[in-house]
Formats: sequence, structure tokens, C-alpha cells
Amino acid sequence: MPLGMRVVDGLPENVWSYDEVNYSPWPLEVNRQAPRNGKLEIMVLSSEDGWPYTQFRNETRSVKNNAGVGRGGVLNASTSNAVYIRREVVRVWYIVEKAMRAWYIKRKLVKPGTCIVIGTPGIGKSFACGSFLLHRLLHYEGGLLDVVAYFIRDGAYVIHNARPGVPGSVVLYSDQYAAVLKIKKMASCKRGFVIVDISKKGQSPPEELPTKSWPTVVLTSPDKSHYDSWKKDRNGKLIYVNCDDERDLKAFVAWQKLFPLGQDAGITDELCKEIS
Repeated sequence: MPLGMRVVDGLPENVWSYDEVNYSPWPLEVNRQAPRNGKLEIMVLSSEDGWPYTQFRNETRSVKNNAGVGRGGVLNASTSNAVYIRREVVRVWYIVEKAMRAWYIKRKLVKPGTCIVIGTPGIGKSFACGSFLLHRLLHYEGGLLDVVAYFIRDGAYVIHNARPGVPGSVVLYSDQYAAVLKIKKMASCKRGFVIVDISKKGQSPPEELPTKSWPTVVLTSPDKSHYDSWKKDRNGKLIYVNCDDERDLKAFVAWQKLFPLGQDAGITDELCKEIS
């Protein structure tokens, strides 16, 4: 087993708790992290239909074309339906989930919260955080949300959760303004959530989104022009995505080695020994 790790199929028995992921040790102290339940190091989340970030295309991934997907994408997964989930991604979810619970379940807020997730390009805020948030939101509390809207590039996916007798569906809007109008009509009668992935220079979230009715997450680079007005006008909570730590990197290399296509990524026994 490379680096003493192995791959296990299926759902993990214990996913990290908030206390386990809300911990940022100094680089030289990474092995002194807070105790964790079980031996989980990373998760790989897959969807047969792909994810909004890759436009549900399930593109074949290789070492050469992985740069466009970023660290969130499993480097040599056979298709882009696989997403690399590390502790930092789960930490973001816990913060978002707390704000959503306060609005929809505990009803402690006057208006829903807005979270702004900030990360450098390639760190996994879009493919990893965005995909994981979407997955958790659609399954939250057995289907609490009726709708999750995902704005990305010039368009938007409006995803309707399945209801008794009504299958779930995904509607693609090539015009974001049309999606905003549809969402505004639903905001007063349905429970929803909005994810906005900022991927273009100078782009900012649509101002007309119903942020007084639905919680919102903005995924963005550190460029303040993308989110500064939203932070001020909506009192947005900033969430910074931290880099991989030593254990993340070891687990990632072990996954590459154990995955059937691992050799294509240049993961050799010598490299495993070098980082162990």
C-alpha cells in the first residue's frame, strides 16, 4: 500500500466533524492535527451526470488537460465526474450549512446569509467546493430544498429536487437574467439556494438575485472587484479556502498510485518514498 493508504469503495463510516476540519496547524506541525474519527484522508465524489463546472459533459481527463479543472478534479480520473474532496472542502460546507440551518430550520435570522468563498485559481473552490456544496444541498435533510440554482460562466442551471410523484429536473438557462427572473418568481413559494461561480475577469454576481429570500454562496478568486459590493451590501461572510496540507498531498499521491490509471500521472514508487 503506497504511503500506508488504501482505497475503499462506498460511503465513509465517519466523515470529519467540524472540530476536525476547523484546524489550521503550522506546516511543521501538520502531523499534530486534532484527532480524527477513523482513518479517512480524502474522499472522491462522483456523479454519473457530471457537474455544473464541466457543464455535465463528463470529459475525459488526463495530466495534460487537468489544468483547466484545477485541484478539485481528481488528476487522472477516467472522466470529470470524479471530484477530489479534502478536509478544507468539508469545512466550507459546515460553515455554509450552519448559515442555511439558521435561516430555514432554526429561523434565527432576519434574512438569509450570504457566504463568499475565496480561493486562488486552481485550489478547488469551483470544481471541488462547488460540486460538493451542490451535492450536499440537494440531499440536505432528506430534500429540504426545492430548488438549487447554479450560476456559472454566462448561464445558469436551475435544479429542481425530486418530489413525490414528480422527478427531479435540471433546466439550463443560457441567459443568466432569464434564470434570475425565474428564481425571483419561485422565491416566495419555494425553498431554494443559489450558488454563483465567478469565472470571468470583472464579473460579479447578478444584483437582482433574491438574497432576501434564499441563501447564497459566491465562489470567487481573491480579486475584490468580484465580491466587494456584495460583501458590503449583503454583509457577506468571507470564507478563505486554505491550501493542501502535507497529509492531503500524501493522500492525493496515494490515490494516484492506487487508481488504475495512476502510472499515467507519473506517480512512481520512488516518488512515494520521497514524500513518505
